[in-house]
Amino acid sequence: MWTALVTATREEVGRIHLQRGIDAGLTPEDLTDAIALAAAGEAYSAIEFATNHWQDWMSRNNASEHYGSIIASARGSIEAYLAEVILVVCFAARHVPDGLRFHLRRAFEQGATQGQIAEGLSYLIMPCGANTLIEAVDVWLEAAEAGECPPPFTD
Repeated sequence: MWTALVTATREEVGRIHLQRGIDAGLTPEDLTDAIALAAAGEAYSAIEFATNHWQDWMSRNNASEHYGSIIASARGSIEAYLAEVILVVCFAARHVPDGLRFHLRRAFEQGATQGQIAEGLSYLIMPCGANTLIEAVDVWLEAAEAGECPPPFTD
């Protein structure tokens, strides 16, 4: 999670966290998978552009299929549900609400829980600040109100 987040936010000093990950038992391949996943998530913007401007060549369904293939390839050994949670966090960090909503839906479809997503979003506080976390939860609430996913909390 942290490796993908510091990649998405371009935190150059993040390399100290990569070494801490290795010291805690992650493999170089684990870190590479997380970096590749963060990079693959950035394809969302290009595909979204194409579906909005070139519908004759890139339909919404076609776009989802191709983007899903990119994510599946990039995630390596990261479990599908966790890859989606990681991407929720990356899109929240980069303030891309459409991508955040897209991956929220997919995270729940893959079996992620509200607690897992909330925990992932909590990582935003240090590199991105509390306002970014609040914005992400607001997007999650909007998605839940639209029936796209379960809400982050119940009253």
